[in-house]
Amino acid sequence: MSTTLRSKENYCMGRMGPRLCIQTTTACNGKCFFCVGRFNKPSKTDVDKIIENAISLDKYPDVLLLGGESTLFPDDLVKIIDAIAPYKRKITVNTNGYNLRCLLPVATKLDKLIVSVMGDKETNDNIVGVVPELDLIEKFHALNPKLKLRVNCVVNKKGICSFDKMEEFAIRMKELGFTSVKFSEMSTDDPNDPNFVDLQELLKPYCDDVHQNDTLQYGCYLEPDSLKERFGVKTILNLTCNLKTPIKQPEFEFLKYEPVCFDSIYISPDGSIHKRIVATQDLANDRGAC
Repeated sequence: MSTTLRSKENYCMGRMGPRLCIQTTTACNGKCFFCVGRFNKPSKTDVDKIIENAISLDKYPDVLLLGGESTLFPDDLVKIIDAIAPYKRKITVNTNGYNLRCLLPVATKLDKLIVSVMGDKETNDNIVGVVPELDLIEKFHALNPKLKLRVNCVVNKKGICSFDKMEEFAIRMKELGFTSVKFSEMSTDDPNDPNFVDLQELLKPYCDDVHQNDTLQYGCYLEPDSLKERFGVKTILNLTCNLKTPIKQPEFEFLKYEPVCFDSIYISPDGSIHKRIVATQDLANDRGAC
């Protein structure tokens, strides 16, 4: 057994740097079959304790707010953002876009807004089951021209699963006002998952700058110049690895990797602090916060 270092270009090795992830709720109105939070148990949110602990963690100036679906409880979400903004450098909200409207009053306090969309309206309805308020994206840009507006799409056989569909989606999202598009591979526990799409294999005929082979050694985060040029918008790939998706394990099973390095701290809905997200069966540590 050989020991292999994990790349710093991996999310779970701190690609995003020290970061505080606040899970405001475990409740979600989506039905995504691949979601790492699909095993969530009901939670009770203690907004005051979340705020108190978030402010006390002054070594973590960058904050990611996520759920569940945090915009289901807009008063809680806005109160947290208003309270911690004076103490933090960057605040990002991750949402399925169901209630983007509630974030308009705090748009100037955000550094990044990430909206999960799985394809065109019909595809997104089938996979997520909610209608994102994408018509508001330009309004966010008007309120805060520096706001990073990212759309995240999980590539899978039930949704976007071809290069042509990726290109069409990216161009459409750019037209709506998004400043970047991220295509993510599925995390799956099934070694024979029929819905898994290998992005490296999919993109091989179209570009030569996305082939990481073992993502644990070379990184799961890529910004290929070839896709930015082709799609006309910053395009990010989030590849999964053999620790998150057993489909990729046989090729690398002879390697032994050094333990994961945690650069993220989590606050659960009840306000408690953890080294990893505890409300889901997410064995990949930071996957839900990519």
